[in-house]
Amino acid sequence: MDLLKQCQQWFEQDEVQNVIDALEAVPAEECPLKMDSESAKA
Repeated sequence: MDLLKQCQQWFEQDEVQNVIDALEAVPAEECPLKMDSESAKA
């Protein structure tokens, strides 16, 4: 499962901190725009 799909699954399970932790671990230059939107939701 890719990270974006995993983040969406965590949101559905109300595990927002997992989303935040996972996205903060991704280097900024490797973070696509869609992941930025996931981070903003969290």
